[in-house]
Amino acid sequence: FMHEGGAGTITRPVKDLYRFHDEGPQAESDPFRAWLTQRLIVASGVVTHASSGLTNPTPDVHVCSYCEVRHICDRRARGSFVQ
Repeated sequence: FMHEGGAGTITRPVKDLYRFHDEGPQAESDPFRAWLTQRLIVASGVVTHASSGLTNPTPDVHVCSYCEVRHICDRRARGSFVQ
């Protein structure tokens, strides 16, 4: 259906995909907030594992340029090749 302004169609493609873990199928919460919470939980797990030394390096010139530990990494990419 058209919303009040008349431009565009309101859709809810993620309404059934993302909800909080303690909600049932008829959840009334904001699916964006549920998605964001899930992403933050995943990011927190990645940080925890990396802090524990559990990493899966994926050396690439573009990826390594963003990495904060690239200067001490023995798997880093230099120039156009992986070391």
